[in-house]
Amino acid sequence: NYDYYLEKRVMPGPARDSIPAPTDVAGQKKSKEKPRKLKWKEEREWDSMEANILAAETEVSDLEAAFAAPDFYAKPRAEIFDVETQLKTSRDKVAHLYTRWHELELMQSVPSP
Repeated sequence: NYDYYLEKRVMPGPARDSIPAPTDVAGQKKSKEKPRKLKWKEEREWDSMEANILAAETEVSDLEAAFAAPDFYAKPRAEIFDVETQLKTSRDKVAHLYTRWHELELMQSVPSP
């Protein structure tokens, strides 16, 4: 029985090719969703998004300026590592804020007729 299974498993045939590929159900649902009005919490988030992004970008530029200081690398390794970690975290935060801003924009955007 196992030999028969291996033979059929390896053998290409019309039965194997005729199986339809699974469709992306989640992708179809997204296209059918209608834009909606933002909820109260999302509206507050949308209103403060530009200020949050500006603050996060300012933090990134301040940390990058600290790296550019001539005496920065004379500091202890642990301190340099901490600043590197802060910079990476700040850059991730900026990327997350831009992604969230885009999501909120898509939620409320109305397709033009």
